[in-house]
Amino acid sequence: MAGLTTPRDTKPLGSMPIPQEMEPGIKGGSKIVNGGMVCIDSSGYATPVTAAPGLTCIGISAQRFVSGQTASTTSPSVAGFDDNTAGTNAQLVTRVVQGTYKVDNGTSTDKVLITDITGPAYGLDDHTVARTDKGGTLSKVGTIIDVDTDGVWVCFGPTQSGAAASPAALNDLGYHAPVRCVFPTNFAGTNTAGVLTATGTGALATQDGVAPAVGDRVLLPGQTTAADNGIYTVTSLGGASAHAVLTRAADMATGAAIINGETVNVSEGTVYSGTCWIARNTGTNVVGTNDPKFYPESVRFTVTLAAGTYTIGAGGGLEPLYLFSTSTSVVQPSRKTVGGTVTTTIMYGAPGASRIAGIAGTAAVNILAEVAAGTVQNADTSAIDVLITN
Repeated sequence: MAGLTTPRDTKPLGSMPIPQEMEPGIKGGSKIVNGGMVCIDSSGYATPVTAAPGLTCIGISAQRFVSGQTASTTSPSVAGFDDNTAGTNAQLVTRVVQGTYKVDNGTSTDKVLITDITGPAYGLDDHTVARTDKGGTLSKVGTIIDVDTDGVWVCFGPTQSGAAASPAALNDLGYHAPVRCVFPTNFAGTNTAGVLTATGTGALATQDGVAPAVGDRVLLPGQTTAADNGIYTVTSLGGASAHAVLTRAADMATGAAIINGETVNVSEGTVYSGTCWIARNTGTNVVGTNDPKFYPESVRFTVTLAAGTYTIGAGGGLEPLYLFSTSTSVVQPSRKTVGGTVTTTIMYGAPGASRIAGIAGTAAVNILAEVAAGTVQNADTSAIDVLITN
Protein backbone atom coordinates (compact mmCIF):
# COMPACT_ATOMS: atom_id res chain seq x y z
CA MET A 1 0.00 0.00 0.00
CA ALA A 2 1.12 3.58 -0.65
CA GLY A 3 1.48 6.06 2.19
CA LEU A 4 -0.04 9.52 2.24
CA THR A 5 1.30 12.18 -0.11
CA THR A 6 -1.28 14.86 0.70
CA PRO A 7 -2.91 15.82 4.02
CA ARG A 8 -5.94 13.71 4.92
CA ASP A 9 -9.17 14.88 6.61
CA THR A 10 -9.33 12.02 9.11
CA LYS A 11 -12.77 12.15 10.75
CA PRO A 12 -12.90 11.86 14.58
CA LEU A 13 -15.58 10.30 16.78
CA GLY A 14 -15.85 11.82 20.25
CA SER A 15 -12.92 13.11 22.30
CA MET A 16 -11.73 10.20 24.42
CA PRO A 17 -9.49 8.70 25.71
CA ILE A 18 -7.51 11.21 27.77
CA PRO A 19 -4.71 12.33 27.40
CA GLN A 20 -5.96 13.30 23.98
CA GLU A 21 -2.85 14.78 22.36
CA MET A 22 0.93 14.81 22.50
CA GLU A 23 3.86 16.33 20.57
CA PRO A 24 6.55 13.69 19.97
CA GLY A 25 9.82 14.47 18.22
CA ILE A 26 9.98 13.31 14.60
CA LYS A 27 12.66 10.81 13.61
CA GLY A 28 15.39 12.29 11.44
CA GLY A 29 14.75 11.59 7.76
CA SER A 30 10.98 11.16 8.29
CA LYS A 31 8.01 13.20 7.11
CA ILE A 32 4.63 13.15 8.88
CA VAL A 33 1.53 13.91 6.81
CA ASN A 34 -1.42 15.41 8.71
CA GLY A 35 -4.28 12.91 9.05
CA GLY A 36 -1.96 9.91 8.93
CA MET A 37 -1.36 7.29 11.62
CA VAL A 38 1.80 7.92 13.64
CA CYS A 39 3.93 5.39 15.51
CA ILE A 40 6.93 5.57 17.84
CA ASP A 41 10.08 3.69 16.86
CA SER A 42 12.35 1.77 19.24
CA SER A 43 14.27 5.00 20.02
CA GLY A 44 11.12 6.94 20.90
CA TYR A 45 10.82 9.07 17.76
CA ALA A 46 7.69 9.57 15.63
CA THR A 47 7.40 8.08 12.14
CA PRO A 48 4.48 7.27 9.82
CA VAL A 49 2.93 3.83 10.25
CA THR A 50 4.19 1.41 7.61
CA ALA A 51 3.63 -2.26 6.78
CA ALA A 52 6.10 -3.52 9.38
CA PRO A 53 5.99 -5.47 12.66
CA GLY A 54 6.91 -4.16 16.11
CA LEU A 55 5.58 -0.60 15.74
CA THR A 56 3.63 1.20 18.48
CA CYS A 57 0.92 3.42 17.03
CA ILE A 58 0.14 6.47 19.19
CA GLY A 59 -2.62 8.20 17.20
CA ILE A 60 -3.38 10.49 14.26
CA SER A 61 -1.21 13.42 13.13
CA ALA A 62 -3.26 16.61 13.44
CA GLN A 63 -2.87 20.12 12.00
CA ARG A 64 -0.62 22.32 14.10
CA PHE A 65 -1.19 26.00 14.75
CA VAL A 66 1.70 26.77 12.41
CA SER A 67 1.27 26.25 8.66
CA GLY A 68 3.46 23.17 8.30
CA GLN A 69 7.12 22.69 9.18
CA THR A 70 10.33 21.78 7.41
CA ALA A 71 13.80 21.12 8.78
CA SER A 72 15.36 22.34 5.54
CA THR A 73 16.76 25.86 5.44
CA THR A 74 16.22 26.07 1.71
CA SER A 75 12.74 24.56 1.31
CA PRO A 76 9.62 26.48 2.38
CA SER A 77 7.22 24.89 4.83
CA VAL A 78 4.02 23.40 3.39
CA ALA A 79 0.70 23.31 5.23
CA GLY A 80 -0.28 19.78 6.25
CA PHE A 81 3.27 18.40 6.43
CA ASP A 82 5.79 18.12 9.28
CA ASP A 83 8.84 17.45 7.10
CA ASN A 84 11.95 16.35 8.98
CA THR A 85 13.56 14.54 6.05
CA ALA A 86 16.49 16.97 6.14
CA GLY A 87 16.63 17.13 9.94
CA THR A 88 17.99 15.19 12.90
CA ASN A 89 16.03 13.22 15.50
CA ALA A 90 13.46 15.47 17.24
CA GLN A 91 14.55 18.59 15.35
CA LEU A 92 10.84 18.98 14.62
CA VAL A 93 7.81 17.76 16.55
CA THR A 94 4.37 16.70 15.32
CA ARG A 95 0.99 17.01 17.01
CA VAL A 96 -0.68 13.62 17.57
CA VAL A 97 -4.26 13.18 18.80
CA GLN A 98 -5.83 10.07 20.29
CA GLY A 99 -9.40 8.84 20.20
CA THR A 100 -11.60 7.19 17.56
CA TYR A 101 -10.99 8.13 13.90
CA LYS A 102 -12.08 6.85 10.50
CA VAL A 103 -9.24 5.51 8.32
CA ASP A 104 -9.24 3.66 5.00
CA ASN A 105 -10.10 -0.03 4.73
CA GLY A 106 -7.88 -2.63 3.13
CA THR A 107 -8.95 -4.62 0.10
CA SER A 108 -9.39 -8.28 -0.75
CA THR A 109 -8.33 -10.50 2.19
CA ASP A 110 -7.14 -7.42 4.11
CA LYS A 111 -10.62 -5.84 4.17
CA VAL A 112 -12.00 -5.29 7.68
CA LEU A 113 -15.50 -6.76 8.14
CA ILE A 114 -18.29 -5.97 10.60
CA THR A 115 -17.55 -9.29 12.28
CA ASP A 116 -14.13 -7.85 13.21
CA ILE A 117 -15.67 -5.12 15.41
CA THR A 118 -13.92 -4.97 18.85
CA GLY A 119 -10.93 -6.81 17.36
CA PRO A 120 -7.49 -5.39 16.48
CA ALA A 121 -6.74 -3.28 13.39
CA TYR A 122 -3.33 -3.62 11.72
CA GLY A 123 -1.49 -0.91 9.77
CA LEU A 124 -0.90 -1.38 6.04
CA ASP A 125 0.35 2.19 5.73
CA ASP A 126 -0.31 5.52 7.47
CA HIS A 127 -3.97 5.69 6.43
CA THR A 128 -5.10 2.08 5.75
CA VAL A 129 -5.83 -0.84 8.09
CA ALA A 130 -6.14 -4.61 7.65
CA ARG A 131 -8.04 -7.26 9.60
CA THR A 132 -4.99 -9.49 10.28
CA ASP A 133 -1.28 -9.05 10.88
CA LYS A 134 -0.55 -11.05 7.70
CA GLY A 135 1.57 -13.65 9.40
CA GLY A 136 3.27 -11.29 11.83
CA THR A 137 4.33 -8.76 9.19
CA LEU A 138 2.06 -5.88 10.34
CA SER A 139 1.70 -3.98 13.62
CA LYS A 140 -1.50 -3.51 15.60
CA VAL A 141 -2.53 0.15 15.46
CA GLY A 142 -5.78 0.18 17.45
CA THR A 143 -9.15 -1.40 18.12
CA ILE A 144 -11.93 -1.67 15.51
CA ILE A 145 -14.99 0.25 16.72
CA ASP A 146 -17.20 0.18 13.61
CA VAL A 147 -17.07 -0.38 9.85
CA ASP A 148 -18.67 1.91 7.24
CA THR A 149 -18.76 1.67 3.47
CA ASP A 150 -16.07 4.34 3.20
CA GLY A 151 -13.74 3.33 6.01
CA VAL A 152 -13.08 1.83 9.42
CA TRP A 153 -13.52 3.56 12.79
CA VAL A 154 -10.44 2.73 14.86
CA CYS A 155 -9.73 3.69 18.47
CA PHE A 156 -6.16 4.94 18.84
CA GLY A 157 -4.35 5.36 22.14
CA PRO A 158 -1.83 3.77 24.48
CA THR A 159 -4.19 0.97 25.59
CA GLN A 160 -5.32 0.29 22.01
CA SER A 161 -1.98 -0.39 20.29
CA GLY A 162 0.70 -2.97 20.99
CA ALA A 163 -0.95 -5.80 22.92
CA ALA A 164 -4.60 -6.44 22.16
CA ALA A 165 -6.90 -4.22 24.24
CA SER A 166 -9.03 -5.97 26.82
CA PRO A 167 -12.82 -5.67 26.74
CA ALA A 168 -12.56 -3.59 29.91
CA ALA A 169 -10.22 -1.10 28.20
CA LEU A 170 -12.59 -0.68 25.26
CA ASN A 171 -15.57 -0.41 27.59
CA ASP A 172 -13.85 2.31 29.62
CA LEU A 173 -13.98 4.57 26.56
CA GLY A 174 -17.73 4.88 27.09
CA TYR A 175 -18.48 4.08 23.45
CA HIS A 176 -19.99 0.92 21.98
CA ALA A 177 -20.58 -0.16 18.40
CA PRO A 178 -24.29 -0.01 17.47
CA VAL A 179 -26.70 -2.81 18.27
CA ARG A 180 -29.30 -4.05 15.81
CA CYS A 181 -32.27 -3.83 18.18
CA VAL A 182 -33.49 -3.49 21.75
CA PHE A 183 -35.13 -6.25 23.77
CA PRO A 184 -37.88 -3.95 25.11
CA THR A 185 -38.90 -6.12 28.05
CA ASN A 186 -37.24 -8.62 30.37
CA PHE A 187 -35.65 -11.64 28.67
CA ALA A 188 -36.31 -14.44 31.14
CA GLY A 189 -33.24 -16.62 31.51
CA THR A 190 -30.35 -17.85 33.61
CA ASN A 191 -27.05 -15.98 33.39
CA THR A 192 -23.91 -18.08 33.84
CA ALA A 193 -20.63 -16.19 33.42
CA GLY A 194 -22.15 -13.85 30.83
CA VAL A 195 -24.08 -16.51 28.92
CA LEU A 196 -27.82 -15.84 29.23
CA THR A 197 -29.90 -18.92 28.44
CA ALA A 198 -33.68 -18.61 28.02
CA THR A 199 -35.74 -20.21 30.77
CA GLY A 200 -37.87 -22.20 28.36
CA THR A 201 -37.40 -23.76 24.96
CA GLY A 202 -38.72 -22.13 21.81
CA ALA A 203 -37.62 -19.79 19.06
CA LEU A 204 -36.39 -16.34 20.05
CA ALA A 205 -39.29 -13.93 19.76
CA THR A 206 -39.35 -10.82 17.58
CA GLN A 207 -37.98 -7.84 19.51
CA ASP A 208 -39.39 -4.35 18.81
CA GLY A 209 -40.47 -5.58 15.38
CA VAL A 210 -37.07 -7.10 14.55
CA ALA A 211 -36.41 -10.83 14.11
CA PRO A 212 -32.89 -11.26 15.59
CA ALA A 213 -30.37 -13.42 13.75
CA VAL A 214 -27.37 -15.33 15.08
CA GLY A 215 -24.47 -12.89 15.43
CA ASP A 216 -26.64 -9.81 15.98
CA ARG A 217 -25.62 -7.39 18.72
CA VAL A 218 -28.63 -6.56 20.90
CA LEU A 219 -29.28 -4.36 23.93
CA LEU A 220 -31.03 -5.62 27.05
CA PRO A 221 -31.85 -2.36 28.87
CA GLY A 222 -34.38 -3.33 31.52
CA GLN A 223 -33.80 -6.80 32.92
CA THR A 224 -35.63 -7.73 36.11
CA THR A 225 -32.16 -8.62 37.44
CA ALA A 226 -30.26 -5.38 36.77
CA ALA A 227 -26.92 -7.21 36.66
CA ASP A 228 -28.12 -8.86 33.43
CA ASN A 229 -28.45 -5.52 31.61
CA GLY A 230 -26.11 -4.71 28.76
CA ILE A 231 -25.02 -5.61 25.23
CA TYR A 232 -25.19 -9.21 24.05
CA THR A 233 -24.59 -11.21 20.89
CA VAL A 234 -27.25 -13.71 19.78
CA THR A 235 -25.53 -17.10 19.80
CA SER A 236 -28.57 -19.39 19.44
CA LEU A 237 -32.12 -18.66 18.25
CA GLY A 238 -33.61 -21.62 20.10
CA GLY A 239 -36.32 -23.90 18.74
CA ALA A 240 -38.93 -26.49 19.57
CA SER A 241 -36.55 -28.36 21.87
CA ALA A 242 -33.75 -25.80 22.23
CA HIS A 243 -33.18 -22.72 24.39
CA ALA A 244 -32.32 -19.33 22.91
CA VAL A 245 -28.90 -18.14 24.09
CA LEU A 246 -27.35 -14.66 24.34
CA THR A 247 -23.67 -14.06 25.17
CA ARG A 248 -22.23 -10.83 26.53
CA ALA A 249 -20.45 -8.80 23.84
CA ALA A 250 -16.69 -8.36 24.18
CA ASP A 251 -17.09 -4.60 24.78
CA MET A 252 -19.40 -5.26 27.75
CA ALA A 253 -17.98 -8.48 29.13
CA THR A 254 -18.56 -9.75 32.66
CA GLY A 255 -16.22 -8.00 35.09
CA ALA A 256 -15.55 -4.92 32.93
CA ALA A 257 -16.13 -1.46 34.37
CA ILE A 258 -19.11 0.47 33.07
CA ILE A 259 -19.21 4.25 33.44
CA ASN A 260 -22.19 6.46 34.05
CA GLY A 261 -23.40 8.05 30.81
CA GLU A 262 -21.83 5.70 28.26
CA THR A 263 -23.97 5.20 25.18
CA VAL A 264 -25.02 2.74 22.49
CA ASN A 265 -27.04 3.43 19.33
CA VAL A 266 -29.84 1.23 17.98
CA SER A 267 -30.10 0.53 14.24
CA GLU A 268 -33.57 -1.02 13.86
CA GLY A 269 -36.93 -1.34 15.57
CA THR A 270 -40.56 -0.28 15.36
CA VAL A 271 -40.30 2.10 18.32
CA TYR A 272 -36.60 2.41 19.11
CA SER A 273 -34.92 2.56 15.67
CA GLY A 274 -32.32 5.35 15.62
CA THR A 275 -32.39 5.91 19.36
CA CYS A 276 -29.34 6.38 21.56
CA TRP A 277 -29.43 4.64 24.95
CA ILE A 278 -27.60 5.99 27.98
CA ALA A 279 -26.32 4.04 31.00
CA ARG A 280 -27.62 5.68 34.17
CA ASN A 281 -26.12 4.78 37.51
CA THR A 282 -24.57 6.26 40.62
CA GLY A 283 -20.84 5.73 40.84
CA THR A 284 -18.83 3.01 39.12
CA ASN A 285 -20.50 -0.27 38.26
CA VAL A 286 -19.21 -3.66 37.20
CA VAL A 287 -20.76 -5.62 34.34
CA GLY A 288 -22.50 -8.69 35.69
CA THR A 289 -22.53 -7.43 39.28
CA ASN A 290 -24.45 -4.17 39.60
CA ASP A 291 -25.10 -2.84 36.11
CA PRO A 292 -27.04 0.41 35.66
CA LYS A 293 -30.32 0.64 33.81
CA PHE A 294 -30.37 2.02 30.26
CA TYR A 295 -32.74 4.76 29.05
CA PRO A 296 -33.26 6.18 25.54
CA GLU A 297 -31.97 9.73 25.18
CA SER A 298 -35.17 10.57 23.31
CA VAL A 299 -38.03 8.57 21.82
CA ARG A 300 -41.30 9.42 20.10
CA PHE A 301 -44.61 7.63 20.46
CA THR A 302 -47.76 8.23 18.44
CA VAL A 303 -50.93 7.39 20.37
CA THR A 304 -54.67 7.78 19.81
CA LEU A 305 -56.78 9.16 22.65
CA ALA A 306 -59.64 7.02 23.90
CA ALA A 307 -62.31 9.07 25.68
CA GLY A 308 -59.82 11.91 25.88
CA THR A 309 -56.96 10.01 27.57
CA TYR A 310 -54.15 7.57 26.92
CA THR A 311 -51.62 6.02 29.29
CA ILE A 312 -48.26 5.05 27.84
CA GLY A 313 -46.67 2.17 29.76
CA ALA A 314 -47.45 0.53 33.11
CA GLY A 315 -50.41 -1.44 31.85
CA GLY A 316 -51.49 1.24 29.41
CA GLY A 317 -51.95 0.78 25.69
CA LEU A 318 -48.31 1.13 24.66
CA GLU A 319 -45.41 -0.84 26.08
CA PRO A 320 -42.59 -0.53 26.76
CA LEU A 321 -41.77 2.87 28.24
CA TYR A 322 -38.48 3.90 29.83
CA LEU A 323 -38.64 7.13 31.86
CA PHE A 324 -35.55 8.09 33.81
CA SER A 325 -36.91 10.75 36.15
CA THR A 326 -40.18 12.45 37.07
CA SER A 327 -38.29 15.70 37.65
CA THR A 328 -35.73 15.86 34.81
CA SER A 329 -37.26 13.83 31.96
CA VAL A 330 -39.26 16.00 29.54
CA VAL A 331 -42.62 14.98 28.03
CA GLN A 332 -43.83 17.00 25.01
CA PRO A 333 -47.28 15.99 23.62
CA SER A 334 -48.72 17.60 20.49
CA ARG A 335 -51.79 16.95 18.33
CA LYS A 336 -50.96 15.06 15.12
CA THR A 337 -54.43 14.59 13.60
CA VAL A 338 -57.80 15.83 14.84
CA GLY A 339 -60.24 13.34 16.26
CA GLY A 340 -63.54 14.66 17.60
CA THR A 341 -62.55 18.16 18.66
CA VAL A 342 -59.85 20.80 18.33
CA THR A 343 -60.94 22.93 21.27
CA THR A 344 -58.99 20.94 23.84
CA THR A 345 -55.52 21.45 25.26
CA ILE A 346 -53.25 18.43 24.88
CA MET A 347 -51.14 17.84 27.95
CA TYR A 348 -49.96 15.19 30.37
CA GLY A 349 -51.26 15.05 33.91
CA ALA A 350 -54.34 14.10 35.93
CA PRO A 351 -56.41 12.00 36.22
CA GLY A 352 -53.98 9.64 37.83
CA ALA A 353 -50.25 10.16 38.18
CA SER A 354 -48.87 12.37 35.41
CA ARG A 355 -45.55 10.49 35.23
CA ILE A 356 -44.06 7.44 36.88
CA ALA A 357 -40.32 6.93 36.41
CA GLY A 358 -38.82 3.52 35.78
CA ILE A 359 -38.20 0.81 33.21
CA ALA A 360 -40.66 -1.15 31.07
CA GLY A 361 -43.61 -2.37 33.08
CA THR A 362 -43.29 0.30 35.76
CA ALA A 363 -42.92 3.63 33.93
CA ALA A 364 -46.01 5.54 32.82
CA VAL A 365 -47.00 8.83 31.18
CA ASN A 366 -50.65 9.91 31.11
CA ILE A 367 -51.78 11.99 28.09
CA LEU A 368 -55.11 13.80 28.09
CA ALA A 369 -57.21 16.41 26.31
CA GLU A 370 -58.57 19.10 28.61
CA VAL A 371 -61.55 21.26 27.70
CA ALA A 372 -60.97 23.23 30.90
CA ALA A 373 -58.54 22.95 33.79
CA GLY A 374 -59.09 19.56 35.40
CA THR A 375 -61.85 18.57 32.95
CA VAL A 376 -61.16 15.89 30.32
CA GLN A 377 -62.96 16.11 26.97
CA ASN A 378 -64.15 12.52 26.57
CA ALA A 379 -65.13 13.13 22.94
CA ASP A 380 -61.54 13.82 21.86
CA THR A 381 -60.03 10.90 19.90
CA SER A 382 -57.13 12.76 18.29
CA ALA A 383 -53.82 11.13 17.36
CA ILE A 384 -51.05 12.58 19.54
CA ASP A 385 -47.29 12.65 19.05
CA VAL A 386 -45.42 12.35 22.35
CA LEU A 387 -41.70 13.14 22.51
CA ILE A 388 -39.96 11.92 25.65
CA THR A 389 -36.44 13.12 26.47
CA ASN A 390 -34.53 11.52 29.34
